[in-house]
Amino acid sequence: MKKIPILFLGLLGGLAACTRIPPAIAPDKKIETRIGELLQKMTLEEKIGQMCQLTAGVVIDQSDPQHPVLSEALLDTVIGRYKVGSILNIPFGVGQPREVWIRFINRIQQRSLDELGIPCIYGVDQIHGASYTQGATLFPQGINMGASFNRGLMRRCSEISAYETRACAIPWTFAPVMDLGRDPRWPRMWESYGEDTYVNSQMAVASVLGFQGEDPNRVDDRHVAACIKHFMAYGVPVSGKDRTPSSVTRNVLREKYFAPFMECIRAGALSLMVNSASNGGMPFHADRELLTGWIKEELDWDGLIVTDWNDIYNLCERDHIAVSRKDAVRIAVNAGIEIPMRERWSLAMEWVFPWWLWEKKQHALEVLNGNMELRYWWGERTGRNQMTGWFTGLYAGGGYYDVEWKTKGYQGEFVSAGITGGFAHSISKNWRMEYSLGLGYMGSKYREYTAKKCGEDDQWHLILKNRGNFHWVGPTQLKVSLVWMINRGYRK
Repeated sequence: MKKIPILFLGLLGGLAACTRIPPAIAPDKKIETRIGELLQKMTLEEKIGQMCQLTAGVVIDQSDPQHPVLSEALLDTVIGRYKVGSILNIPFGVGQPREVWIRFINRIQQRSLDELGIPCIYGVDQIHGASYTQGATLFPQGINMGASFNRGLMRRCSEISAYETRACAIPWTFAPVMDLGRDPRWPRMWESYGEDTYVNSQMAVASVLGFQGEDPNRVDDRHVAACIKHFMAYGVPVSGKDRTPSSVTRNVLREKYFAPFMECIRAGALSLMVNSASNGGMPFHADRELLTGWIKEELDWDGLIVTDWNDIYNLCERDHIAVSRKDAVRIAVNAGIEIPMRERWSLAMEWVFPWWLWEKKQHALEVLNGNMELRYWWGERTGRNQMTGWFTGLYAGGGYYDVEWKTKGYQGEFVSAGITGGFAHSISKNWRMEYSLGLGYMGSKYREYTAKKCGEDDQWHLILKNRGNFHWVGPTQLKVSLVWMINRGYRK
């Protein structure tokens, strides 16, 4: 009789083992062994670099805006020094021919393989066809495909998109979009398959299989890795605006919004992108219960979780649940995030109108100047304020001036262009100090004049004496600026 309880418990254990959810992506011993070997050889810095994703602009020399090129120097910095493991977006700002894509990505991949023996994970948003490739096939948007509810057609369209994407040497696409569009105000409704949970599940699964093929461990040269998005409740923002909070109960999240993602993960989806916003006050990028609990542990999924654009920093600068950007990284990684998207570029525009008059001594200065500057920010920019630390930039501008010293003066128009370098730091919540130096070219058409009092009214009149052109190469700017940050949470 004493053996019966033991036998009963053994039966229960066997039943539990039989009902355990199998891994969403079947283990592959050869792949796991290779991953283990690579990880053993990598330093902590190299592992961190592999978790970073930067936009394609960070490896492109844009000194000639008409003819931007892949920069070997920047490539050496991004991949050689920092070991960045992923790059996204279009090179050179517009869709490219297949040949350009191949040259561009092959060079990046070669540099990545030379460094660590690990290829770069390059991704683009090929949502309804290979839209960033010239001459590629475009298909109806998700809302139209959802209206058809033709799963076979959806799979075939994704197969073609995968083929044309992979033909450009691109291995990863941020698609399909499978957000339940349940608020007509939501501005990305056209990307989704509509409001129905079952329709979204079925169409998204068909798309994943079309993109990846049947075996997620062996994606061949006619397929790409899919990235299901945006996890989750992205299509029901309370405000109706993109990237803003939702308010959905946990039960409804589980029953309605989680279901399509669960089905796609079970179908072998290799990656997932997280909702940019928050739900009920909790940012999705910080929600360990959802990212690690629901996805990784419950579904036994070892796929890749990637942020949406710059969203780790938003934990600090928008959501204010992190004290610094470094702390935001800690929170997101501990929640389950594996690759963050990040941006280092900014565009600055300024208008300057210094005016000074000392009538008694006959001294005057009047300048109207406008500049535009493209900046790249270096290093790790910590703290709540954006755009701090060291930067370099390219600037161009021009304007008008009128300078008078006693009775002699010059006036005219000028243009200038060159490079800048500088440093910015926060001095309070909204104030920032900025120091910069500019080197480049300045050219001017000037008019020399003398100022005299004459005529019956005894008023000052300008008498033209000479005209000419002035050219200068060297220091063109030296600035110390006090900057008011209008919106510290601003993001591109």
